[in-house]
Amino acid sequence: MRFRVRHSLGPAIVVALLAVDATAQRERGRIRSLRDDPSVVEVFSPVVAEAGRCAAVIRSDGEIKVLATVLDADGHLVTKASELGEGELTCVVGDGDPRAVRRIGIDELEDLAVLRVEDPAGLTPVKWVDADPAPGSWLVSTDGSEAVLGIGVLSAPAYEHSSKRGYLGVQLETKPGVVQLSLVQPDTAAAAAGLLAEDVILAMDGEALDDRTQFVRAVQRRVPGDRIQLRVRRGADELDVEATLRRDRRGAPSDQEPLWGPLSGIRAGFGLVLQHDTILRPESCGGPLLDVDGRAVGVNIARAGRIETLAIPASVVRRIAARLLGGESSDREG
Repeated sequence: MRFRVRHSLGPAIVVALLAVDATAQRERGRIRSLRDDPSVVEVFSPVVAEAGRCAAVIRSDGEIKVLATVLDADGHLVTKASELGEGELTCVVGDGDPRAVRRIGIDELEDLAVLRVEDPAGLTPVKWVDADPAPGSWLVSTDGSEAVLGIGVLSAPAYEHSSKRGYLGVQLETKPGVVQLSLVQPDTAAAAAGLLAEDVILAMDGEALDDRTQFVRAVQRRVPGDRIQLRVRRGADELDVEATLRRDRRGAPSDQEPLWGPLSGIRAGFGLVLQHDTILRPESCGGPLLDVDGRAVGVNIARAGRIETLAIPASVVRRIAARLLGGESSDREG
């Protein structure tokens, strides 16, 4: 039996899913997950067939990097910025040919980038929801093909995912009586300020540092956006370094990560997010997260845990895209 998914038929969807679950348990034993069952995927296939063309695959120098969401018929796309790389971009919609893509702008805090396809013919713009879905809502992800990429359930109302603490992005040696860097994380405040491994931090904001704990606490008392002044010894030289603290983008570490599979490099420090339990790979982020009517509730932005995927809500994506596209118009006119 085929089920046509519509908002007005919500109770029928639930009955259909319960029937599928009961049949699966009776005929095949307990399945690993209801969402993995082919009969459940079939329930959501019409949504993807009708609305899934609002997604595209982005390649950099021919290599698949990430998905993107089609914003409008003019060829504008929105995607996850940190996965794009530095190479020449193309996009593929469905089974079409690669099309040239250029970068328009980036919002670093939400890790969103707006792109433009040089040949927008045949692109299907996304249809956005007017309000966030309720927790427990079924959601589906698509990559622009006719196949269902992933099915999940919204875990909680939209919430703020960013940390209130400032983040420098270094690891410290455990030597007593000295604050020495053992590692500088890439794409962090420390890297942007030019700090290097083996640098010794002598003082912060004019206050001499006696040990690593004092330094860590001093940084954690500051907030993202604060500037700190560091006195650094590098070899035989001393120099002054200014760093602007950022958000922590790493997410909570876990010793189970090798069992989960790859997580997104930037998976924390966003503003508002929608959390759902679809299991997506990092390169499958950037595409639309659809409700049962095929409307996008947001854009998948990060795989953050074993069964934790984050999406930027539709209202936030639309506001950021409008701002970045406004910058494009200014560039054209000036």
